[in-house]
Amino acid sequence: MHRRARTRATSACAAHPGGRVQAGIGALAAPHRHTLAALPLAVRARRHRGHAQGGRAREVRASCDERCASARGRGDRGRGDRQAVPERGARGPAVKVIVYVEGPSDKSALEALLKPIIEEGRRNGRGISFSPQGGKAQILNDVPRKAAEHLKQHPQDWVFVLPDLYPMAYYDGGPNEHRSFPALRQLLQDKFKRWADKFGLSVETLDHFRVHCLKHDLEALLLAAPDALRARLKTKDKLHGHWRMPVEDQNDNKPPKRVVEALFEKYREKPKYIDTIDAVWILGRAVFSDVESACPQNFAPLVRELRSIAADGALP
Repeated sequence: MHRRARTRATSACAAHPGGRVQAGIGALAAPHRHTLAALPLAVRARRHRGHAQGGRAREVRASCDERCASARGRGDRGRGDRQAVPERGARGPAVKVIVYVEGPSDKSALEALLKPIIEEGRRNGRGISFSPQGGKAQILNDVPRKAAEHLKQHPQDWVFVLPDLYPMAYYDGGPNEHRSFPALRQLLQDKFKRWADKFGLSVETLDHFRVHCLKHDLEALLLAAPDALRARLKTKDKLHGHWRMPVEDQNDNKPPKRVVEALFEKYREKPKYIDTIDAVWILGRAVFSDVESACPQNFAPLVRELRSIAADGALP
């Protein structure tokens, strides 16, 4: 009896070669079906949602891939029709105006005073910055080369040189001798021209090197802002007679900084003048137009050029 049953089963498998495999798969799958059926209803529902979401995720990924490929295709076709944005403009201003100054106090104080011009330049894509060099000697010896190198790479930029006129006597008899601003300007322009010729700068680029000075130093601008200076000194004294007028007419023996130091010693309880703090405080509260009009010899020409470049990108 049993042998006949086994024979019939064997015959059925022989008649259907896949039957044994299908039976085996069914036997393996059956425990899983029984296990799933035995799970709580909430668990089975979560598994069902997971399978459905997985299917939708695959569809979304496929759709995204199609859209990305389409976008890349449109980008390739349209790239030639658009003007490329200058790489430098993407990181900062399209045109830079570098003003080389002697020290950190010059940088911070001038940034405070010239804030309206700096902001106008920024709005127009022209960044005005101040770069301290560590002293007058560094400006005289190093900046002409730095300026030529920079303008070789970026001929659209502007480079300003703004040393103090003081001291002058220190350089008597040496290669950097000068006894006036015209002599100082000629000295720097000659040095720059030699480097410009070496680097092969164009004639148009030569005019982007501008030489100015603070006469005789930064503190002349503080004397041009007497109300803010008086507030810093915490005095109601009119301060008449403490310096020459106009304020740029001090001299190499008694430059404006010495005048300001003497005022701090006279009026302040803590008399020491600290240029990186006090000059910034005073010029940050000064009336810009008053300072400009009080310094017509050297500071006002600098302001006119910076203002024109910030607004129009060209000299006045």
